[in-house]
Amino acid sequence: MSGTEFEDYLYLQFEALGFQVATTKVSSDYGADLILQKKNTKIAVQAKRYQGKIGVKAIQEVIGSMAYYEADKGLVVTNSTYTQNAEKLAHANDVILWDRDVLVRLIASENMSGYLAELLEDCFY
Repeated sequence: MSGTEFEDYLYLQFEALGFQVATTKVSSDYGADLILQKKNTKIAVQAKRYQGKIGVKAIQEVIGSMAYYEADKGLVVTNSTYTQNAEKLAHANDVILWDRDVLVRLIASENMSGYLAELLEDCFY
């Protein structure tokens, strides 16, 4: 699966979870691949299909995209895991990280209510 196919797959998954989903431009996306909207919450999503650990660059990208797209939250989704520094930067900036374990739950259509509640703290779905 290519990076673009991964983004397309996530588009369908988030749509199935009841989000309005928009894609950004393939290049010059300002650090977000998808923009999610549900009720009054807008989320900038950076999708990373990667073989190694995801570092701080992905976190920095989604932080930048949040201001550009006027998003309330940032989310980085990967089929991999994150470095400790990436986790620290995400925590300091209230960016949510979904790693391969969360992705497996999403693919298996397991209960995602806890993960969705974190994304939509102020939104009742």
